[in-house]
Amino acid sequence: MTTRYRLALVDAGLDWIGPVPAQWQVRRLGHYFDERRVKVSDKDFAPLSVTMKGVVPQLENVAKTDDGDNRKLVRSGDFVINSRSDRKGSGGIAPRDGSVSLINTVLATQAGMRSQFASYLLTSYPFQEEFYRVGNGIVADMWTTKYGEMKNIRLAVPSLPEQDAIVAYLDRTTTRIDTLVAKKTRFIELLREKRQALITHAVTKGLDPNVPMKDSGVEWLGKVPADWKVVSLKRIGRLKGGSVFPPNLQGRPENDLPFFKVGDLGKSPDGQHLGDTENTITHGEAKELGATVFPADALVWAKIGAALSLNRRRITTRPSCLDNNMTGFVPDTTLVSTRYCFYLMSSVDFTVHAKPGAVPSFSEGDQGELHISLPPKKLQNAIVIHLDRATSRIDTLIAKTERSIELLREHRTALITAAVTGKLDLRPAA
Repeated sequence: MTTRYRLALVDAGLDWIGPVPAQWQVRRLGHYFDERRVKVSDKDFAPLSVTMKGVVPQLENVAKTDDGDNRKLVRSGDFVINSRSDRKGSGGIAPRDGSVSLINTVLATQAGMRSQFASYLLTSYPFQEEFYRVGNGIVADMWTTKYGEMKNIRLAVPSLPEQDAIVAYLDRTTTRIDTLVAKKTRFIELLREKRQALITHAVTKGLDPNVPMKDSGVEWLGKVPADWKVVSLKRIGRLKGGSVFPPNLQGRPENDLPFFKVGDLGKSPDGQHLGDTENTITHGEAKELGATVFPADALVWAKIGAALSLNRRRITTRPSCLDNNMTGFVPDTTLVSTRYCFYLMSSVDFTVHAKPGAVPSFSEGDQGELHISLPPKKLQNAIVIHLDRATSRIDTLIAKTERSIELLREHRTALITAAVTGKLDLRPAA
């Protein structure tokens, strides 16, 4: 079927959709769906989770309860939408009978509505915006829209044969896009693995493949060049933990000293340096708190919790304070350059060395005992130049691929919107 745009559309008074085909029926959502409100036990009906990717078997990180009457019944083909969310559009068609949390709205499709078409329509961007517009606003820090509000949303719905044609078209096109996105995502993963391997090899083996090697005596290092030293981290710099950051001092961007939190590690403008933060304090407040002021060119990383597994290393660009979930490391620049130390620490997987548990941790004391390989200072600079060049090429390719994925997802969203609002002519041939 050749996809083409419709030429004749009429104004049906639906601001959230715009003009629609004249033959489409305009009725309230409540005409096409009944709310299913039966309470059941998750012991009798398998628990399901409502996510941005649809309705799936209950996720492991969801809090569970022993209350036997704490769920809503869902039948295969029902559309389920999270009535209280952060505006990211959690919802989809249930693939099987089951039960969901009471905060979800369960819609049973009625005559004139295919469940597959409903899935595309009710997860489309314009419907999601209308869904939130008619809601009650913020409740418990989340946006809430109940069935009482959403049932009055006016929908434009085509005939069942046209719904089937739209679903068939969208299934084909979105599958192609999703497959391409998956391939590009895997390509990015391979690029990142290559990037990490380049760094690890350079800071543990050097740049000359023919240089004599020796056993480092450290399992994670293996053999290192014969003229390199193997020393503990505490011998090449100063490690210091961050400080407690009182909530009443947070959220002020106008003071002298940045006070970085773990989340700021992920906001680096270049993947190497710390950027801006909305949290700052004065030098006087830092003194009162007993907070260490780390100089520019200190290294920073997380030392506790899930952030450990991200293995992010960052460099300060000005005097800064850190919260107590982070470590600051000030290299001894007579022994090691900051830039080399950045790459060196980027090669270390903290999760391997951290103390396991519900909340893994890697204290400054344990970090200090970590053994690393240290080449002569002149070679450090050569390694940094080599890695800057090599990682820059990879980072550029990753950025281009990420942008292409973003454009594909935008195209996917636009196609769905155009199809379910009648802007594409997808009527089956007569």
